[in-house]
Amino acid sequence: MEAAIKDFQDVRSTQVGEHALYNDGVILQQLARAVGPAKQVHRAMVPSVVEQYMVNEKQRLNGASYNKVRSRLSGFFLFCRRRGWLDDDPLAFVGKARTVRAERLRLSPAELLALPGYAKIPRDKALIVAACNTAMRSGELCSLRISDVDLDQGYIRADITKSGVQDQMPIPDELDTALREWLIVYAADAGPLQPEWLLFPRFKIGGGRRISTGQFASGAPFDRVGSYLPTEPIRHTARIIQTAMTDAGLTFEKGEGMHTLRRSAARAYFDWRVQSGYDGALRECAAWLHHKNVSTTEIYLGITTEKLHRDKALKGKSFLSSMIESDKVIPLRSAEGT
Repeated sequence: MEAAIKDFQDVRSTQVGEHALYNDGVILQQLARAVGPAKQVHRAMVPSVVEQYMVNEKQRLNGASYNKVRSRLSGFFLFCRRRGWLDDDPLAFVGKARTVRAERLRLSPAELLALPGYAKIPRDKALIVAACNTAMRSGELCSLRISDVDLDQGYIRADITKSGVQDQMPIPDELDTALREWLIVYAADAGPLQPEWLLFPRFKIGGGRRISTGQFASGAPFDRVGSYLPTEPIRHTARIIQTAMTDAGLTFEKGEGMHTLRRSAARAYFDWRVQSGYDGALRECAAWLHHKNVSTTEIYLGITTEKLHRDKALKGKSFLSSMIESDKVIPLRSAEGT
């Protein structure tokens, strides 16, 4: 199992970003621990074992999370079948969980502006500002390098792995200020910034690079060590966002994280631009989110043209009482008949 997972991850590393690769690894290692990491794939991945594993996962996870696990395991099993390690799909009779497309949390522009102030460390403040001003996915933000940022020209070069494109994302004023402040802190902690370093590295107190050496009053030498690890990516962005949201006094359900900021920023952008026309604002928003189809953007924003017209007609108004006018009243038949 362990060797098969490693081979699969090696192939996946050429297709997805570091963040997605890490999440895949977590799911696959959980499966390996449950069935026995030393077992051969064809003996460990028999349908009855996998089906029972998925029953346990369904009891533990909500519908969306369960479907995500199923999707990632399905990709692994397909890889194993193509390598000749499995004859059949162990998930053949394991269906998706039913989910209800509930209205997702979207923060207001005021809440988005205030949220960075609740970050625990400077890196997290800059990360939150970047998420709110670019609507980039977690993996895309965590993969950014120092060389991707051009503050003089006002652009960030981003690899959009889900769409397979590279984009020059504009840097709004709030993000420009936040990045300049963060890069000063970063350099003070890790030394002169190198182009290949991650823009938002992992944080570990005393676990970073040796910055300088010195001597105590007694003459004993010491090393001054930073806390940022420039070549290691952040692993749990959701925790960063959830901690800031909690400290800000916001109420949210389990599962909120970086995508909450992406949804919120996208809706704020759409509402800001919609006065110039629905279709134009929608296309701009789709381009910002790197969606290939505007219908995907409508679902993502939780809007359609019809919903906008409905909300405009009903919100804060009384449509029933407005119809009670003498020339609009339709008389009802009496109880005795016509």
